Amino acid sequence: MIKRSIWPGQKLAVGKCEYKNIIEASLGIPCLFNEAVLEVMWGLKYLIKVLVPGEEVELTNEDRFQMCQGLKLVHNLYGFEVESKMVNSDIIGMACIVYESGRCVDKRASYLDHGRAKLSEVSTIDSTNWDELKLATPLKLICYPEEQVETGDSGAELDRDPGVPLSKSEAEQLLADAHLYETKLHKPAYLKIYNNFAWVRGVRRKALLQLENIVKKPREEKRRIETVPRVHGQ
Repeated sequence: MIKRSIWPGQKLAVGKCEYKNIIEASLGIPCLFNEAVLEVMWGLKYLIKVLVPGEEVELTNEDRFQMCQGLKLVHNLYGFEVESKMVNSDIIGMACIVYESGRCVDKRASYLDHGRAKLSEVSTIDSTNWDELKLATPLKLICYPEEQVETGDSGAELDRDPGVPLSKSEAEQLLADAHLYETKLHKPAYLKIYNNFAWVRGVRRKALLQLENIVKKPREEKRRIETVPRVHGQ
């Protein structure tokens, strides 16, 4: 069956090194076993009941207590301290939303390069260290000065979200310079980018809040248990 499913030049991805050795030795099928394969296998194990609804096999502790690199990346980036034994489907789900939100922004970040250059050229604003939403905000403000945008005075950012909104003084400067950009920016494009990034930021905020609450519960429970006074003799 395995041989019928493998085309010439293809390799069979396997989840353990011993599988690779056995299959290559007994069937002569080249196998692939590396970090990328382990990431895929980790995801498949957690999604097995979704992909195969009739599957009754439960994850072993060895599988359950592992974290993929993507999950570790999200936790480290936003400062979550998550032990492997705390990992569950809720944590994985929220972390996936946060991760995909970042990917969604990253895929469109290059669209802002022209606008970044114009901000420097016209208003002498250095936006090198601005995140994508902060960069999209002044570009939208310049193109549509009559529409409201989020600034540092219009709402507090979630502490774990690294994005920093445009300050009120920056917004005032850009509004004063808006007429200088009249023929330099494609207005509909920057409006669309801003709306997309703002929506993604909102989704990410909610996911981070939920992730923070999920992570907090087992820690609070652990502290509660540790502070319960022991009865003498127990």
